[in-house]
Amino acid sequence: MVNTTRFIAFLSLIGLVLLFSSCSDDEVLGCTDSQSSNFNPDANEDDGSCVFDRDAFIGEYLGTFTCQDPLLVTLLNNDSLRFEITPPVDDSDRSIVFFTLMIDGLPLPLESTVSGNVLTVSDTIRDIVIPALDIPIVGTINITADVIGNGTATVVGDDINGSIDLQLTITEPTNNPLLPSEIIDNCLLTGSRQ
Repeated sequence: MVNTTRFIAFLSLIGLVLLFSSCSDDEVLGCTDSQSSNFNPDANEDDGSCVFDRDAFIGEYLGTFTCQDPLLVTLLNNDSLRFEITPPVDDSDRSIVFFTLMIDGLPLPLESTVSGNVLTVSDTIRDIVIPALDIPIVGTINITADVIGNGTATVVGDDINGSIDLQLTITEPTNNPLLPSEIIDNCLLTGSRQ
């Protein structure tokens, strides 16, 4: 005669083993973010392994931003230009970054997008105030300008290279004949991540 209590305990143990083994078979670890370059559509539990194209760009850089326009050369310290690429505060779109140049000590964050190993800058920032700017012949003045940045850059390892069109439309002062109302230049960008 079979001991009923032991038989029920045995069946319960087998049921638990089958339940846990079927659960572990259904669990697929991987990247569950569809914006990542290593998205796993079969994964049902994120394992923290997601990689995004923009990750290769994020960081602080030291490099050069070589422009031809004399005023841009004055504004940008292009022998040892520090710039950074950072994710936005609202990080819902993982392709967006801010490419931030320093113009006479002021940060100029241009919204950009990353796809593959290409960063595309395309942004307009209005009413940037650059105080106490020392311009040859003109003297020290405050200027207010709208800035448009368009261009691309690529990253290989820790090095970034690109070309960005900058346009500054000076809105204040408007009556200085020695100060151009608009500056348009194509500037070459190189840098190494620090």
